[in-house]
Amino acid sequence: MIESSNQQFAPSPFLRDAEPSPWECLTSSVATAVLSIGLNFFQLRPRVVDTVMKYVRQVLAFCESMDGEDDVTDIARLVASLIGFLDSCSKVANFWTPIERAGLVEHVQQILSDGFLMDVDAAFDRIRNSQGKEMGRWRQYARHYDSLGRPIGAMLLQHGFMKLLIASTSLLVANSAAFYDGDTLDVIMDGHGVITSLTSEDFGTVELLSDLAAAGVIAVDESTTDPEIITLAGQQLAYTTKAHALSAYCNSVVLSSSADPNALLKWLQATIADPVQMSNLALANAVLKTLAILSKDDANSSNGFISIMHRFIVEGTPSHEVVKVAAKCLSYILHHSPQDATITTLNTMGHVLSSVNPERALKAETLQPFEQQAMGSTLSLVSNSEEFRFNIYCNVIETIVRVSSNCKDSKVGCILSPSIEIYPADLT
Repeated sequence: MIESSNQQFAPSPFLRDAEPSPWECLTSSVATAVLSIGLNFFQLRPRVVDTVMKYVRQVLAFCESMDGEDDVTDIARLVASLIGFLDSCSKVANFWTPIERAGLVEHVQQILSDGFLMDVDAAFDRIRNSQGKEMGRWRQYARHYDSLGRPIGAMLLQHGFMKLLIASTSLLVANSAAFYDGDTLDVIMDGHGVITSLTSEDFGTVELLSDLAAAGVIAVDESTTDPEIITLAGQQLAYTTKAHALSAYCNSVVLSSSADPNALLKWLQATIADPVQMSNLALANAVLKTLAILSKDDANSSNGFISIMHRFIVEGTPSHEVVKVAAKCLSYILHHSPQDATITTLNTMGHVLSSVNPERALKAETLQPFEQQAMGSTLSLVSNSEEFRFNIYCNVIETIVRVSSNCKDSKVGCILSPSIEIYPADLT
C-alpha cells in the first residue's frame, strides 16, 4: 500500500480490467483490504493505522517537495493513487474513531493545498495538450477518465475529499447500520437511528468538518463561475462535489451550533434558483432534502420554505426524478407545519392547473387571478412554450398526488376533486 503510488506498470493487455487506471485500482483495492483487516482483527489494528499514516505522510512529503521540474507522470500517478485512497477511506470510514478521522481529514487537507491543486491541474493540462509519445499513455488514461464523467484533476480530488467529509459527519449523525443503509439525509428525515448527543471531544471534530465543507461549497462556486473554461463533464463533477459538501454541512448543522444554518440556507437558495445546477440529480437531491431538514428546526419560517418549493416545482421545471424528490420534501415540510398549510398548498397547486399561463401563477409569491379553461380543452405541443407548459402541468399533478397521498387527510378529497377535473384533457 505504501508504495502503490510509485508503482511502474509496463503496458499490458492484462491491465485493461484495472479500472479506471492501475494506480487508482491498486491503491483503492489494497487500502480497502487493509482497512477491512484492521476493522475485523483488533490485534492488527495498530499496524493498519501505522501503514495508513505512512502512506499519507509519504504523499504529503511529495506534495511539499514539488516544483516545476517534477515529471508530470509522477504527479499523475500520485493523483490517481490518492483518488483511490480517498474512495477507500470513505467506504471504510468506521475503521477510525471520530478523533482519528479528524486527524486523517486534517492530513488530507494539508495535502490538498491550493498550490498542490493548481500544480495538479497544470500537470493534466500538459498531458491533455501534449503531442509527444512520452505522455501518450497518460493522455489515454486522461481521456478515459473524461469518458467516465470523472475528469481527473483537482476537482476529482476535491470530490473524493468531500465524500470523506460526508462519511465522517454521517457516522456522527447516525449509527453505522443506519448510515450504510442509504443517504444520511434520508436517515435524518426519517428520524430513525439518529444520534442526538455528542461527546465534548466530538464538538471540535464537527467544527473542523463543517469549516472544510463550507470551504468545499465556496471552492466549487468559484470554479464554475466561468462556463467557458470548464467542460460539461467537469461542471457535472463540480456540482456533484458541491452536493457532497452541502450534505456534509447539513450533517454538521444537525450535530452542532458551530455550523451556521443561515449560511447553509443562503447557499441552498442560490443553488435552487439556478436551473443549470439543479439539473444535476445529486445536487438537486441534496439541496431539496437539506431544505426540508432545515425547515423542521425553523417552524416560524415554514411558509418561506413552502414558497421556495412551490416556485421550484412550477417555475424551475425540474425533471420527473427531481419532482419526486421535491414532492417528498414538500410533504415533509408540510408535516411539520400548521395543519392548514397542506390545504393551502393543494389549493395553490390546483390554481396552477387551472391557469392558462401556469408559469406565471406564482408571480411575486402570491396567487394570480384564475384564468379558467374550457372543459375538455386539449394542449397542443407545437411550440416550445406549450411544451414548457405541459411539463409544468405534469410536475404539478405529480406533486398533488404525492402530497395528498402522504398527508392521509380526509379533507384533501374536497380539494383534489375539482382540481383533477380542470386540468387539460390530454393529461387525463
